[in-house]
Amino acid sequence: MSDLKLTIDSGSTEFKAAIYADGLRLLAAAGYELSYSRNGARAELPVNTVQEAFRKVIERAVNAAGVDAKEIDSLGITSQAQTFALTDENGVFLTPFISWLDMRAVATYKTIPADDFAEHSSLAVILPNMQIAILKHILDENPGFARQKLRIVPLPAYLIMLLTGKSVSDNNLAAMSGLFSLKENAYRQVFLDLLGISGKNLPEIVEVGSIAGKVKNDNPFGIPAGKAVFSCGNDQTAGAYGAGLRPGDVLITLGTAQAVYCCRRNMPEPGSGQFRGHYPGGLYYAMFAGTGGGLISQAIAKSPAFRDFETFAGLAADADAGTDAGFYVVNDEPRWSNDNAGLPEKALDLLKFLAGEVQDSLGKLKPRGNIYVSGGGVKNKIWLKLIESGINKKLIIKDTSPCYGAAKMMQAK
Repeated sequence: MSDLKLTIDSGSTEFKAAIYADGLRLLAAAGYELSYSRNGARAELPVNTVQEAFRKVIERAVNAAGVDAKEIDSLGITSQAQTFALTDENGVFLTPFISWLDMRAVATYKTIPADDFAEHSSLAVILPNMQIAILKHILDENPGFARQKLRIVPLPAYLIMLLTGKSVSDNNLAAMSGLFSLKENAYRQVFLDLLGISGKNLPEIVEVGSIAGKVKNDNPFGIPAGKAVFSCGNDQTAGAYGAGLRPGDVLITLGTAQAVYCCRRNMPEPGSGQFRGHYPGGLYYAMFAGTGGGLISQAIAKSPAFRDFETFAGLAADADAGTDAGFYVVNDEPRWSNDNAGLPEKALDLLKFLAGEVQDSLGKLKPRGNIYVSGGGVKNKIWLKLIESGINKKLIIKDTSPCYGAAKMMQAK
């Protein structure tokens, strides 16, 4: 067997790995669920948990594919963007990995100058769970840290470092941290000065979808030395690339989060999307992301009679469309104002809310090409029909994933 590609998606709830053979034929996939350490506003991943998760998910994928790690020809890494840790200049960890779920910086982030932030960042505004905010909070709390010597290690860069010995990220991921400028395609000096650090504290940056380095001899995964390791951007970008998006096309992902991702020929203007940035092949993207299947999960927890996703969808299909259940959201929790509404009507109203979010996002993105849809939510036909009825256009179901998209980027090189 030849040309085996191993891809890893460092997600928030679990790490996933997949192995593809010639022609991007999937041989096997595996996952490893993460266990966070939580204390008040803090949400952290111990370093040994991260190391074990990487080791286990790769081992599981290799075993499931019936191959040996020594047969892997190249690797691709995609990830959620914000989780990071700090080490000293010798690689000794000063902190655990701090998740994007962490909210310790809810006061600190307001002290960061934000006048022209949207012109440089993937995000239009600074958020308390961004790398820049949490990093400032930690450095303010630890004045004894040798700022010019510490190393800021994002989660995907850590895996690349374990494989290659070098800390490397890409411009798609870096621009979501708040420390990187889309206009300059480099770390932004004004924020480095604010934190009292330099670009040497941060990962080296390559173009999204490019080779980050070559596997080193003493890597902990048994991968042969010299194999190429690719940095494949955030998970939504990798999934969109797997769907084959071209300028003007959109991918709607109906999963735990609901995302509407549009490929663009030119860099979108600030505020034209909730997120924006670099896309493989010298292209760009704009994206909106919000509640999705996670809201349905909360509804099922709130009303056990919904039972599961399949039952929920079946109830929505049987609903009286003329009955308004009065669905609304408070603090990210589902509520209904009409106590007399039945479960079917409550389920349908929730799906109408989610479909409305997609329709609003599409209205802002103004796509001019195909509109694809993927994710677990495509099994919910009512969800799809509600979206289609609001945009008066047929959705094209596409089988894609971040792992597949990473493999496709690798193939393109």
